[in-house]
Amino acid sequence: MMKFELNGKIIFSKELNEDAQKDIIEVLDNSREIFLKGVPKGKEDEASKIISYDFEGKELKLKIVSGTYARAHEAIMRLKKPIMEKVGRKHKTGIRDIVIEHYEITIPAEKEVLETIKGIKVPECETEIDYDNNAVKIIFENIGDSELKRNIVDRAIKFVRNELEKIFEKFVAMEKMLDKIHGENAENKIQEEIMTSETHFTDLQGFYINLMGDILSQSE
Repeated sequence: MMKFELNGKIIFSKELNEDAQKDIIEVLDNSREIFLKGVPKGKEDEASKIISYDFEGKELKLKIVSGTYARAHEAIMRLKKPIMEKVGRKHKTGIRDIVIEHYEITIPAEKEVLETIKGIKVPECETEIDYDNNAVKIIFENIGDSELKRNIVDRAIKFVRNELEKIFEKFVAMEKMLDKIHGENAENKIQEEIMTSETHFTDLQGFYINLMGDILSQSE
C-alpha cells in the first residue's frame, strides 16, 4: 500500500483571531467525513487523517497522512471550501494560498528492481530508495496551489509506478529465459549480478544484454 505524509499550510488573508480559529477547528474536527467522500467501503483506513494542526499568525499548519484513497494532497485541497464557508463572510477572511512544505510518498516496489531504478529522474521532485521497506520514495518540497492544479503529484506517481512495472516485467522475462539455461539458479544469478554491479536505471537494457552474454559464455 502506498503511504502519503504531508506537512503543509493554508495561508489566510489576515491573522486569525480566536473566534476564527474556533470555527476552523470545527471544520478540522469533522474532516473525517470530508476525507471519506468517494472512498470505497472497506478502505476507510486508507483515507486521509489530520495528525496535528497549529495556528501561526495568518497560517494554519497541518500534518496529514493517508493511504491510497483521498490522498493527503487531495485532502488539504478539500479543506478549502468548508473552511471558507465558515470564516469567509463571518470573519471577512480569505485564503491566499495552500502550500505543501514537505510531501513524502512511499511506493512499494519489488526488491529485485530497487538497485536498477535508483537512478530514475522524476520531474519536479526528488526520489530516494528505501531498501529497508522495499520502496521508492517521491519527495516534493514547497509546492503550491498552482502546482497541485497541474497534477504534478499524480503525474509523478504514475511515472514511477509505470517504470517499476516495466522494469519488473523485464526482470521476469529475463528470469524465464535464463531458467532454460541455468535452471533453478537463474533467479539467484540475476540478483547477484544486480547487487554487485554499479548499474543504474538508464543502463538497464545494456545490463541485461551483458548479463545474458556472460551466462551464455559460462554455459558453453
